Amino acid sequence: MIHLLKQGITTAVIASLAISSMAAEREPHQVNDLRYGEALYHFYQEQYFTSITNLMVAKDRAPITSQEVDPELLLGGLYLYYGLHQDASNIFSGLIENNTAEETQDRAWFNVGKMRYQGQLYNEANKALIKVKSSLSKEREAERQNMLANTYLKQKDFSKAFEAIKQLDAHEDWQIYAKYNLGIYLIKSGKNKEGSELLKQISDLKTSDEELKALRDKTNVALGYAYIRQNYPQISTKYLQKVRLKGPLSAKALLGIGWAYQQQNKLEQALIPWMELRDWPVIDTAVQESLLAIPYTLEKMDKNQLALQHYTYAIDNYKKELTKINSAISAVKSGQLLIALRPAMVTENILATEYKNKLPGSISVPYIHHLLNDIDFQRIHKNYLDLIYLHKNLSKWKNQFSAYYLMLKERNTYYKKQQRSTSNDSRLILVTALKEKRNKLAAKINQIKQHNNFYALATEDEKEILISLDKIGRSLKHLSKNEDFSEEAEKYQLLRGLVLWEISTDYAPRFWKVKNELNQVDRALDISTKSLQSLKQSTTNAPSAFSGFDKRIKDKEIKLDNLLKKITSILSSQEKLIEKRASASLQQRYAQIKNYHTRANYSFARLYDRMTLPENSNTESTNAGVVK
Repeated sequence: MIHLLKQGITTAVIASLAISSMAAEREPHQVNDLRYGEALYHFYQEQYFTSITNLMVAKDRAPITSQEVDPELLLGGLYLYYGLHQDASNIFSGLIENNTAEETQDRAWFNVGKMRYQGQLYNEANKALIKVKSSLSKEREAERQNMLANTYLKQKDFSKAFEAIKQLDAHEDWQIYAKYNLGIYLIKSGKNKEGSELLKQISDLKTSDEELKALRDKTNVALGYAYIRQNYPQISTKYLQKVRLKGPLSAKALLGIGWAYQQQNKLEQALIPWMELRDWPVIDTAVQESLLAIPYTLEKMDKNQLALQHYTYAIDNYKKELTKINSAISAVKSGQLLIALRPAMVTENILATEYKNKLPGSISVPYIHHLLNDIDFQRIHKNYLDLIYLHKNLSKWKNQFSAYYLMLKERNTYYKKQQRSTSNDSRLILVTALKEKRNKLAAKINQIKQHNNFYALATEDEKEILISLDKIGRSLKHLSKNEDFSEEAEKYQLLRGLVLWEISTDYAPRFWKVKNELNQVDRALDISTKSLQSLKQSTTNAPSAFSGFDKRIKDKEIKLDNLLKKITSILSSQEKLIEKRASASLQQRYAQIKNYHTRANYSFARLYDRMTLPENSNTESTNAGVVK
């Protein structure tokens, strides 16, 4: 389909090609943000809805700042793909206003120009495209020059269009398509010589590329019919005979060769290509016309009996084709066409494997394929498929709300259970009791320090020794009243003094040890206190963490329901539009073949009457045949 973009045959199709061309031109660069990398991955997988969703979520929660303007350009391109021109314009305009880098400016102006070109705003597109400087990639620059040439053609400024085409010297394929466009425009504008000279350059093109072969055929057909209109049938035949016999334009070329020979009054030679078309599918308009041209020419050659046979053959084939078209029209009206079209060309994987329907037997497949070849219908069909995909996603999201409500309920139940077990936990009371003990201990230590009470720091063994010595001292005092125990009393005093001396000299390290242990207790209690406070705070704040979710979920559910109703309505309108367009196209083809059928019947009757009635009663002109 890329050749349609290059040809500039219509602007409607370019919107559907914007992403594909952007992906092909995008130069490799480093991915610094995982979110952007994920969006880019889905983009290259042609999962555009997923890609745009990821970019929008990232933009709303925490904008991607490590990728410069790449996320914005990608998002703008995706908006452009979905036809959100205003949103895309806002992004590109913002980049132009707020970014001074030439590369960013050029890429933004390029996208603005393409967007306006798609909207058939050719003057505005031209103004945007000429603001691009020199930083675009070679492929994008070629596309820009091609669009510029087409905008000039729309304005009938052929000299500037030719100048733009000359800039495509390094891109031969783009230049060929641009020359074709210019040549056709010149011929339509009455400049047959100038237009033909351009088209002749394509007519002799040597290529193995199928798209360029198709363009070469199209060029030769255009030249052939142009020379027929100018009454140069010999030259016309030269170009029409270059068209491939097996190709989309072969029927039209064969028809034109026949007309060229008829212009030269070479009627037998004219019949040769038309007889070749006789057994081709009647869906082709060239075949339809040839069926009527054969008997008309035979009639001019006075081969009336043979002409009648071919009129009969034409009438039968037209009738069969009318029946097929009626069948196709009925299938469209009964909704079978929509069933068949739903699975086709869906880019997102979620639908590609789900819908595998085939065309119903009642639909004439060639006519449906012919319909799908219409670019305007392709655009409508693409929008329809996008709507189906969006509807499926919204329905999928809606089905998830029951899970959200369940999750919220389970979380609330778990919280209440934890709250009950926490409030009855005996360890919370223990922390309070320990704090009281710690305070008493701290007060006692302060008293020891104030009074320098080293005795309070004595060990249990030392205290027992002192108690025993005190008992000995009292006993010695009592015994000394009757006897002399001075030697024992002296030993008692020495021993007691030695114990007290050891306790007093070890006071400093003992006090430091006690103080350090108190500090450890303080740290442990501090941790416990903070944990307790955190627990209490969590108990207080936990409900607020999910108390509003029920309302938020409900609001989102209502919003989603409204979106579903809206998209369902739009989807219904799009289905009616598809059926209307399909019916109109088929009705138009029906009317065309019906016209051929009527003319064939009339010509048959006229010729039959002329052959059977007496010569003097036949007042009709022998030349009152079918007008070409």
